Amino acid sequence: MSAIRIGGKAAAIAVLAVPMLGSTAYAAPQPGAVAATATSSWACTSPAWETFNTSYSSGLNSVTVYFNNHCSHQVKYHLRILNTKDRVTRISPCVTAYPNTKSYHKFSKGLIDDVVGIYKGC
Repeated sequence: MSAIRIGGKAAAIAVLAVPMLGSTAYAAPQPGAVAATATSSWACTSPAWETFNTSYSSGLNSVTVYFNNHCSHQVKYHLRILNTKDRVTRISPCVTAYPNTKSYHKFSKGLIDDVVGIYKGC
């Protein structure tokens, strides 16, 4: 009788362990859930050998744009965001990056929005 109980417990543990092992696959991020990252840069007007660099990281409800302005002048940029359901592109408010600064700006977006890109000027 004791052998049956031990075997039953072992079978119960094995049955409980199988779903736990299988559940780890669901914890991995889905391909569409990974945050997108992109970079771009533009040449400065002055000095001509320097650049204005940007990169962004897209989250669920916001997009954070990081910039590094090596120029000796202000650079203005904006973001274009595509609503994937309605296929409508909206333009973000204009952001001014002051000379020789490195910072970031956060833009809000919806769950079904995708970033088209960062564009120079406003």
